[in-house]
Amino acid sequence: MDDLGLSSEERKLLARSQGGKVTALRNRQEALKEYYSSPNICRFCEKILPVPDGVKVAEIRKKQFCDHSCAAKSSNLKRVLRKSCRCGAKISYRHRKCKECLPLGSLKVLSRLISGMNKNQIYEHARRSIPDGPCSNCGYGEFTEVCHIKSISSFSESATVGEVNQRNNLVRLCPNCHWEFDHGMLKGRFQ
Repeated sequence: MDDLGLSSEERKLLARSQGGKVTALRNRQEALKEYYSSPNICRFCEKILPVPDGVKVAEIRKKQFCDHSCAAKSSNLKRVLRKSCRCGAKISYRHRKCKECLPLGSLKVLSRLISGMNKNQIYEHARRSIPDGPCSNCGYGEFTEVCHIKSISSFSESATVGEVNQRNNLVRLCPNCHWEFDHGMLKGRFQ
């Protein structure tokens, strides 16, 4: 008899009726004990990669990072900054010039007709034309967008980018106020 009051034959019968669950639990505990004796460590933050319930230890052994955030931070460190800007500033591998050297107000861009440009090019020029700052309506400063007071589609096709992106036609708004402005809820504020 054991501490539960079961004989050895009753224990064998109980173990057989559980269908290998006891063995599976024992194997899992052994695998976890072996894993935590030499666990995988995140290559970025150097934390131990935990083994959650229901996940095989073999799956965790394949991982190199604890989450997507650490993986992204690690891969972004590898991107090489190069000095290709004429002013000598370090810039991303994707760009050829820094923001200060981009032809923001050049006559070449300002005199182009909007009919020859797509809207993304016009919006990009507008974003660079107005400085970052808080929302002009509510003051929220975490994230703002540039909004055209008079929409691009209301200009004639012979209008230039300089006319569309004049400072008095641009305003910084948070996404909520931008939506309200586009749907006519802030009509009288920015005329």
